[in-house]
Amino acid sequence: MIEKVNLKHIDKKCDYLADVLHDFYLDRDSGSYTSIDVLYNSGSYNIYGQVSSNYSASLIELKQHLSFLECYGDFSKQKSIDIFNLNLGTFSSQSLYYLDNNFASDSCVSVGYATTGSGEINGLPLDITLANLFSSQLSNEPGPAKVIVDISKNGVLSVDLNAPTTSSFEFCNNMLNVYSDFYTTGSINFNVEGFDDEEDEHSNGMSGMKLQGDLYGSYCSVSSGPLAGRDLLQIDRLSTLAVRKLAYKIFEDNNKNVEVRVEFGFKKGRSQPIVAKCIIDGVETYLENDFSPNSLLEYIGGRKQTSIHYLNTHVD
Repeated sequence: MIEKVNLKHIDKKCDYLADVLHDFYLDRDSGSYTSIDVLYNSGSYNIYGQVSSNYSASLIELKQHLSFLECYGDFSKQKSIDIFNLNLGTFSSQSLYYLDNNFASDSCVSVGYATTGSGEINGLPLDITLANLFSSQLSNEPGPAKVIVDISKNGVLSVDLNAPTTSSFEFCNNMLNVYSDFYTTGSINFNVEGFDDEEDEHSNGMSGMKLQGDLYGSYCSVSSGPLAGRDLLQIDRLSTLAVRKLAYKIFEDNNKNVEVRVEFGFKKGRSQPIVAKCIIDGVETYLENDFSPNSLLEYIGGRKQTSIHYLNTHVD
């Protein structure tokens, strides 16, 4: 089972802003490190975290940058972004030492997953595949939307989709038809529900997108630290992307007919994970290789900018 929401939900807006600010610094200084959290409370966004960059940005400049995004529709809101508080400090000298010397700058547990499903398209179960497709379409809705997709062990599929308009219903129904050979129809509900959680003056939200929860749903209960606002030098995001790629590689090597779960556990200040194991159809094997941050970065294709696309899609 998996639940996904679109960008109009406050938590996703906070995730988006955290990644936008990451991109802002990396655009201006390729040597920047960022670890940014965004909190929303009663009408205002509060930005916290750590930045190491040769580029120094003022609160006014950041506000102008976010306003520019609004003008071009990249951040859909009915009212302007109000940054109430900006508290971006610098990384400690110890953290910078860790980053520069191929050590994990934080502690985390990351999980990669792949299994038979959806006609062998992406090594993900059918409910995850459909939720990803629905979520991509729901990003076009004018307000908050949510979808819950679940498939039982007997292949019975249930869908509960709530959106402010019916504009996404035809697409989502067509996707159900495309994949109809892989499930038995259960409870399928498409509902019109319009709401804006920012209208509540006491509403709140925060960044903290976790790949396992957002992408694997109930299939993977262990989750890493927040990923939004972290660049690929941060071990949370780096190891989470790497273990998904490794899990899919192992899945392919086993003729795409197994369930694979790869787990990495990193401890701050260490180069190698304290735990690196692969579980294939319930059988555990401990992995021995160079899984240092630099090796993982090379494995996933090198450092690059990460953006909102990572929040709405699975990791291929």
